[in-house]
Amino acid sequence: MILQSAHIFYGITMLKKYSNTGKLKPILIFGMCDESFSLNATLKVPTDLDRSYVYFYITAFNYFSWVAGAGLGGLLGGMINLNLAGLDFVMTALFIVLFTEQLKNARTQRDALIGLVFAIICLLFCNKNAFLLVTLVTLVALFSLNYLITRRKNDIN
Repeated sequence: MILQSAHIFYGITMLKKYSNTGKLKPILIFGMCDESFSLNATLKVPTDLDRSYVYFYITAFNYFSWVAGAGLGGLLGGMINLNLAGLDFVMTALFIVLFTEQLKNARTQRDALIGLVFAIICLLFCNKNAFLLVTLVTLVALFSLNYLITRRKNDIN
């Protein structure tokens, strides 16, 4: 459940990108997975393509790949015997690569670096089983407060 809360942050991040996507918006929101987020968040859609449908095709392909993979895994998983020892670093490496790519493409690195610093602080001072939840809740509160302050300043000006 805690891991799935990351999708809240994916959704918040994609609010601007998914604006004006019309009838495809619910599919883009509810079909989002880690891979769709990573691709759609950093993708620069050429002007001659409809960005809504580009996002849709990426999301649909990833979603159906997940469904097919899970189905095949359920059906054939017992028949395949793989030694996966030593592959536990793969997800960490994947997220480091995705983070680095998004950091390079971001207009500003401030928010990403704030997230990284708070994640490290929470990892050092919180139980390893709870640090992700504490980090996410802290960052939501911090970025929400920043949003409200920025919006209030913009409304005054």
